[in-house]
Amino acid sequence: MTTVVDRYGTEAVRTVIQRVLVEGLPFRTATHDLDMHNVDGVRIGTTASQFLAERNRQHRN
Repeated sequence: MTTVVDRYGTEAVRTVIQRVLVEGLPFRTATHDLDMHNVDGVRIGTTASQFLAERNRQHRN
């Protein structure tokens, strides 16, 4: 993730996370108009989703 943040900046990564987790957009669609490779949107979305799922599991226990 550090490489992706270094490449695109915090704001672009935050926008993808917002679009994926809050707006429910598919990972590739979340990169639209951000001058970002689709595969990086998949990486960001996957990481954010896994992190959120892990936090939810921890919170339930």
